[in-house]
Amino acid sequence: MEYAIPYCFVGILMLFLGLKLSPCNDKIANIYTQRYILFLIWIYFIGFRGFIVTDWKEYYPRFNEFPTFFNSSISYCLSFASNHHWETGYVVFAMILKSLGANYFIYQAISLIIDIVILTYIFDEYCNSKYLPFYFFIYYVFQGFVIETNLMRNSKAIMLFLISIKYINQKDFKRFFLLNLLGYFFHKSTIFYFPLYFVLNKKFSTKFLWLVFLIGNIIFLMHIKIIGGAVDIAVKLLQGTSFAPMLRWYGLTSGNFTGYDLGLGFLERTLTFVMTLKLQNKILKKDINLLPFFNLMYLYIFTYLYLSEINILTSRISMLFVITYPVIYGNIYDKLSKKNKIIFLIFVGAYGILKMLVQCDEPNYLYENYLLTEPNFSKRLLLTH
Repeated sequence: MEYAIPYCFVGILMLFLGLKLSPCNDKIANIYTQRYILFLIWIYFIGFRGFIVTDWKEYYPRFNEFPTFFNSSISYCLSFASNHHWETGYVVFAMILKSLGANYFIYQAISLIIDIVILTYIFDEYCNSKYLPFYFFIYYVFQGFVIETNLMRNSKAIMLFLISIKYINQKDFKRFFLLNLLGYFFHKSTIFYFPLYFVLNKKFSTKFLWLVFLIGNIIFLMHIKIIGGAVDIAVKLLQGTSFAPMLRWYGLTSGNFTGYDLGLGFLERTLTFVMTLKLQNKILKKDINLLPFFNLMYLYIFTYLYLSEINILTSRISMLFVITYPVIYGNIYDKLSKKNKIIFLIFVGAYGILKMLVQCDEPNYLYENYLLTEPNFSKRLLLTH
């Protein structure tokens, strides 16, 4: 429990910030004060984090290996980026910041600030802006913390996809495609976003969604395997491409199956599905542009049900859609009465803090901050092995 305390404290701080300033006072001065404090919390606690979670073991040495545009030629840097096993866009992005004088920890902070700016734009665009701390709390506990600390390549691809959603609503495929093409150069998982242009603006019937949900529950509860053969065929078809070794690396072959069991997560997703489906029409009457986020929520829930036989596949693909939580929960919260707002906040807040308490209770989460003390890579490696 001791490892999780700082992370739970920050979550509670965001909830308190929302309660203190958002529902009770709509004055512009208070809303801006709220935002400044919120951004400072994120930048200080997450932006200037030390070596926490797990993927710093890869990111930190790689960053130190990257050349800069000042000590190497532009052609060499671009050649280095294009030949690197990581995505070219991410490597160039990191090299630019390193060339401007950023060390690894300042780079992390700048990367986070970019994401915060984009998320604020998205939440202002699709939600009631006075509840901003609540949206960031939802993002934080529903995998946003993991995205920002462990998935720094994915995070930029996800942010670019979020921006591109407006072009789904505007039926502007060219701009949608270009934004996600840029995202592809940060992480190849963006390939799953391209077909969504043709799906997310479709309004599916309630009967159809219930049918898909119920079939998914049967597959989940009875542990019916439907992915194994498909994955093995995909490995053969993608032989010689960068995707085949990725499938093997993540253990996505028929002999490496694990699954999710019943738990609080299953109950939360079930309640979320019912609540989302029940309130969808009411919310869409006010803003039809939210339709892609509702469909993303259904995709997120169906991913867990239909891909449950492979843990890593479920977690990786669902991560692409989980960003819908702050927008959907935020709009549900906005539609509730004052009394129901409090009840909703208590349940979501308690569940979110419990998630962080369970998730962060291990040595990898021992918190350290670059602004307080210089993190030591070697010592941290010893601690987490």
